[in-house]
Amino acid sequence: MLVQTICADQSNLLGNRQICPRIFALRLYELERKSKESPQMKSSVFSRIFSSTSRIITASIILRLVLLVYGIYHDAHSPLKYTDVDYYVFTDAARYVHANQSPYLRETYRYTPLLAWLLIPTAWQGWFSSGKLVFAFGDVAAGWIMILILRGRGMSYDRSLKYVSIWLLNPMVYP
Repeated sequence: MLVQTICADQSNLLGNRQICPRIFALRLYELERKSKESPQMKSSVFSRIFSSTSRIITASIILRLVLLVYGIYHDAHSPLKYTDVDYYVFTDAARYVHANQSPYLRETYRYTPLLAWLLIPTAWQGWFSSGKLVFAFGDVAAGWIMILILRGRGMSYDRSLKYVSIWLLNPMVYP
């Protein structure tokens, strides 16, 4: 049906029915090429991003830095805070450790003292958000370890990156 329609259109335009199969083949080739180019262009962007471990890690670091800056701005300008209550528990424990006291003097602190030691810079003036960098580094390191585990268990390179991207590029994971 499609061939007859195209042939009828071409015969009306050119007045020659012998050209019709060639024109049909050329048009079919053009349609196939255009349909292949469009998905390839869309998928090539994603395939470039998801084909490189360094690009995924870099994108996740940039995402965390952007969210860190946004969180600082949001906390300063909004009555509803971006920073979670647990972060205040961590920083209070770090203040206790900085003052040579036990982090467990903070009533709701139930974590390892090592965490309080890692977050001591948050007790310094102007360094309150520095602990978020520690957590961001931990998130990226966890993603890197996930990549190593998945590849060590035989998962393909591309598939492991796609699975790990759920963790690394998910803004809800970041504190």
